[in-house]
Amino acid sequence: MDSLYVPGVEAGPRSSSRSPLHLHPHHGPQHQLHLHNGREAGDSQQIQHSHSTHGLPALSVPRVDSFSGNSPVFPADLSGYASNYNNRRAEINTVAHEAHQHRQQQTHQRKQLPHQRQGQEVGRHTDIPASSTTPGLFDGLSSPAVTPNSPAQPTSHHGHGVTPLREESSAVKAWRQKLFDLEDIVLLSNEEYETYFPWIDNIYSHRSTQQYKSKPFEAKYYDCRLKGRPSGTKKSDDPLKKKRKRNARGLGLCDVKIKITKYEPGSTAELEAAATNNPELGQALARIRHQDQVFYTFQRINGSVTNGVGDGKPAEHKHDLARSDQIKKSTRHRELAEQERERKQSKRQKDVKRPPKPSSLSPWKATGLAAETAKKHAKEGVIKFYASCFCPFSQRVWIALEAKGFDYQYCEIYPLQKPKPTLLLEANPRGLVPAIRQGDWACAESTVILEYLKKLVDSGHGNLVLLPTDARLKANCRLWIEFINSRIVPSFYLLVSATEEEPKRQAAEKLERDIAELVQHAEENGPFFLGDHFSLVDIHLAPFAIRLPYLLRQLPGWTQPLLEMRWKKWVDALEQNEYVKNTTSKPELYEKSMGDLIKAFQARFQGGDV
Repeated sequence: MDSLYVPGVEAGPRSSSRSPLHLHPHHGPQHQLHLHNGREAGDSQQIQHSHSTHGLPALSVPRVDSFSGNSPVFPADLSGYASNYNNRRAEINTVAHEAHQHRQQQTHQRKQLPHQRQGQEVGRHTDIPASSTTPGLFDGLSSPAVTPNSPAQPTSHHGHGVTPLREESSAVKAWRQKLFDLEDIVLLSNEEYETYFPWIDNIYSHRSTQQYKSKPFEAKYYDCRLKGRPSGTKKSDDPLKKKRKRNARGLGLCDVKIKITKYEPGSTAELEAAATNNPELGQALARIRHQDQVFYTFQRINGSVTNGVGDGKPAEHKHDLARSDQIKKSTRHRELAEQERERKQSKRQKDVKRPPKPSSLSPWKATGLAAETAKKHAKEGVIKFYASCFCPFSQRVWIALEAKGFDYQYCEIYPLQKPKPTLLLEANPRGLVPAIRQGDWACAESTVILEYLKKLVDSGHGNLVLLPTDARLKANCRLWIEFINSRIVPSFYLLVSATEEEPKRQAAEKLERDIAELVQHAEENGPFFLGDHFSLVDIHLAPFAIRLPYLLRQLPGWTQPLLEMRWKKWVDALEQNEYVKNTTSKPELYEKSMGDLIKAFQARFQGGDV
């Protein structure tokens, strides 16, 4: 029976491994089957092609008697073949369609710019290597090859180099240990070799290469790096060669020798005999048998020729993998170290450009609404505000900044911290809070800072007038601000710091008298010192007034001050003021931080704020 070879079509079912279709350049129109006008176009004789060249079996088509349109009419004794022929003909059309799509894709790629092709190459190379989807050498390992979850990136097929792995994954660790032990012959595809060998090139040192003229492979021989430099080998005297820091070690610490053989495509027959008693090697051969690429084998070899043992067994490592990593880092480990150095250098450069935030070792953090306000003002602002959340002097300035609506950055500082943060010392050489910095200018002391903020309001900055415009009222306010700082604040400190009953009683009586005197000179109807207007007098008093119910009510000898109704009305108005509420933490913070507040008060009355 005459037959006609139809290229691109297999005799059996089509294999998915044939996609995308690769057409041989000799498959021209003269080698294809065309049926038209009731006759066969082309020679009716069988066209012979080398199956080894194309990798495709021939399709046998019987002689036909006649044609009906474009469909052949087979002899009666071959009627059963007609349906099979029609199916094959449909398959031929499918192959032709795929070939057309393949040619269009190649044409499109040639028209693309280089950077567009490179982007597609990178995207394609992030997929799983073909060799990793089939049963292979490391089926016994948990993750034998590159997977989508593995950081390993397959190697480029177009000479663009190997994409470095981002970290040593579990798959890489398994392969490193396997190639370190080398209990039997290990076979790697080209992709696997280029992916994993750079992880273990620190273990072995190349000694010689053996090339074969009549055989399709090349062998390279390696010693374990711990064997040391062979005798008679001179060190390089090249002045341009980079000098490496080497770890001192003795010679002959390990006698392991390995051979890495590179096989040309289609050379699997060279290993068929060795695979007879090696199931893993047999699986690996089956995996790469139809892949048109080079592959490699790793194996330990007998070193008896040089070491004189003559026991017939290859030497084993006298150390572990970690020791090899100590002697020298692999290519991939060095790349990871370089990436880490670049990351740290980039971070340092960013830190230099961005002014560092003052360090805070404070055990106290603002809570409640004060924490929310501090978070809102954590970013860079026009004014840097150095404060402590439990400090009443810091809260004075904080209330004013909120009332004025200034753009500021809240910087939490622990006033008892040693050594003091450098940025705080630049703003206040005594290292106490509160302090502010605006550009190159800095200021400390709550009373002085509040006076500066008031001046900004008077000059049109901000949205709240902190002192009345009337000269007499303004002078009256300054008088009672001084009274709060010189009378009420010291009395407050004496009461909270007294440790014996009699001093506590005397301090409580003095504070009660001072508060009563202040209340008598406040506006009668309130609720604030000047009536309905919230002023600097209220800001100076508020942090201490709101702390009294929490800190002093439990002290023996403390009673509510005189004129209780007017005082209570004043304190309630301060607690409900939005600027005071937004800068006040929960009562537990003030109770727990009482000890630090007393220590900070001691610094305050030695001169300066907390």
